Amino acid sequence: MLTDDTPFGVSTARSGGRFDIVVRGVLDLATAPRLLAAADAARETGVGHVHLDLVGLDFIDSVALKVVIDLHRDLAAHGSRLTVRPGGPPVRRVFALCGLDAVLNLVTDEDQDQR
Repeated sequence: MLTDDTPFGVSTARSGGRFDIVVRGVLDLATAPRLLAAADAARETGVGHVHLDLVGLDFIDSVALKVVIDLHRDLAAHGSRLTVRPGGPPVRRVFALCGLDAVLNLVTDEDQDQR
């Protein structure tokens, strides 16, 4: 049974040519509009790199995955890139089951440390 003990939250920060979006809690139909708003804010800045950190995510559904895919496609179409830190095993498994681990630029903790 799914519990949403972690309060949902989205935070954003811009540093130079990078825009960070950090999400925590349950990302689903009810909360995906908040991720969409953060994604829209990132696109509006025109930065070359958007980083989506999902390490604090407990769950992600198909509606939220569509927001991530649309952000990836839109950024690529405008010469920008998206990196995704997928977080824990449940979220990584969803990305793998959907084949998104082969499409998106997923980064690990070690990759983050090198940035």
